[in-house]
Amino acid sequence: MRRRFPDGTFDTTRTAISSSGFMSYPQIAVRSDGAIFVVWNEPQIPPQYRFSTDGGVTWSSTGSIGNVVLINQAAISAGPNGAVGVAFGGNNGHIYAAFWNGSGFTVEDVNSLPGHERIFCRSDDRLCIRRYRLCCLA
Repeated sequence: MRRRFPDGTFDTTRTAISSSGFMSYPQIAVRSDGAIFVVWNEPQIPPQYRFSTDGGVTWSSTGSIGNVVLINQAAISAGPNGAVGVAFGGNNGHIYAAFWNGSGFTVEDVNSLPGHERIFCRSDDRLCIRRYRLCCLA
């Protein structure tokens, strides 16, 4: 990843992880204190993440978000006061929200309605999940 400065120049390239495995749908969120969180998908395992508190110079080891295999891409958002949230759909048809607790993510089962979800920070500083329900018409 590379940060673009207001004058249009770019910072040094930072690599969160290098792997020969199949990693897809990387998502990045940056907290107000500058901590960077990266979440991504790998086949048949829960969402994976890493974080950096020094602008991407060094990174945490890889962690798993919960123990549910996801079926679509995870979505991540950062809010105030160190809040970070991740939303994803599990292979069991449930939607999950995971919240940073300072050392990992606490996962909550939001509901069992199928759909695609996105997490975002509202103007009143609340982290919210928006779900897009997919339907097929015959």
